[in-house]
Amino acid sequence: DNNTTDNDTWIIDGYHKPEVECRRFGGGGGVAVYVHENIEYELINSGTYSYNEKFKDHMGPEDKHPIQYIHIKVTGKDDTPITHIHVVVIYIPPTATQQQHALIGFLRNKMHDYNNVVVLGDVNVDAYTSSSKHNEKIEKSKFGQIIDSATRPASGTLIDHIYVKAFPLPNQATLADRVETMVKPYIKNSGVML
Repeated sequence: DNNTTDNDTWIIDGYHKPEVECRRFGGGGGVAVYVHENIEYELINSGTYSYNEKFKDHMGPEDKHPIQYIHIKVTGKDDTPITHIHVVVIYIPPTATQQQHALIGFLRNKMHDYNNVVVLGDVNVDAYTSSSKHNEKIEKSKFGQIIDSATRPASGTLIDHIYVKAFPLPNQATLADRVETMVKPYIKNSGVML
């Protein structure tokens, strides 16, 4: 129910009360974040994100705020080299135009000032068919995609992404090294469930 904003509706035993952002303008959507009760976190921001003014002419009425997001900061354990991780859950509806521009704008503009970031969600941008320029722009935003197989096997598309940014390693380390060494140990399991 997109009109339900009472977070008590979605409580799960063993987890903090969820952070919920409902779509307030027609269609489906909505995002939520569940954090285990043993993990400390802080809500940084939540809401919607609009396109860069450059793409204003390409927007329809439904695209006024195409990205829904919840941004939290999770406190790391004392025995790890990472003191905190920013986790951002996003959703871009399939009816929105210019999803790629919105996604890149969000990563560059909203996440520019943060390090140790994991951005994940259903972005409705197929990483298999997107142009190489799109992928280059993602990398120029200092993010890398860690999902590498179809998330919708029936259609062969990869539209559910997990992007990571700026986990600490020596400057000569590649993005692939950062993901393998610093990100994957913090992610219990990621990939595609068949």
